Amino acid sequence: MYQKYYRQFLQAPSGSPTSMLHMACHSHHYWPDVTLDAVQQYWRDSALLADDKWGPIFEEKIPAWQGAVARTLNLPDPDRIAIAPNTHELVYRLLSAFDLSRPLRILTTDGEFYSFARQLQRLDELPGVEVTRIPKEPYATLAERFEQELHRGDYQLAYASQVFFDSGVVFPELLQIAGRKPARTELVIDGYHAFFARPIDLGEIADKVFLPPAPTNTWVPARECAL
Repeated sequence: MYQKYYRQFLQAPSGSPTSMLHMACHSHHYWPDVTLDAVQQYWRDSALLADDKWGPIFEEKIPAWQGAVARTLNLPDPDRIAIAPNTHELVYRLLSAFDLSRPLRILTTDGEFYSFARQLQRLDELPGVEVTRIPKEPYATLAERFEQELHRGDYQLAYASQVFFDSGVVFPELLQIAGRKPARTELVIDGYHAFFARPIDLGEIADKVFLPPAPTNTWVPARECAL
């Protein structure tokens, strides 16, 4: 069904439309043909506009992208979507909203993707940061155990994946938990392995969560926050 969108890669020496199905999620993905068109269009725009290319990028391209993501997640306002070079910067933007002169308590799971888990491991070495990691297994009781701790502890930040990267298992009831979270806790739903893989409707919790859909360069704060 989707092969027609990947003809450039499938016709290249590394691929074959009849003998190879590429499914390595952390390998070199096959890129759709539209990405070649985009790169060539960027080159033509740069040649035509030179330094003036940044106007169309910030005034047209980025708003169009924000609108597409907002529609996918059923968000009310595309302007709530932020962009940064990497997850490290995005997480520190969020942390900057807290008073770091006071203890910072973070609730998460032991199954988070490396881009956050490694950063959190370093933060956990700081004297003012306390991290609680809920075991993801058994999955059948994860939602209950996570929500109980979320309401029992005095957490400023909670962070959990909607789909766990190492198993593909969906965190049960995570969106419902987000809707019931304590007002004192900011909640981040890591959508890296869920975005465009399964439906995500944030319409009813748009003012309650942040959602990063990729590990490197995009963050979708569903709620508005001065970071």
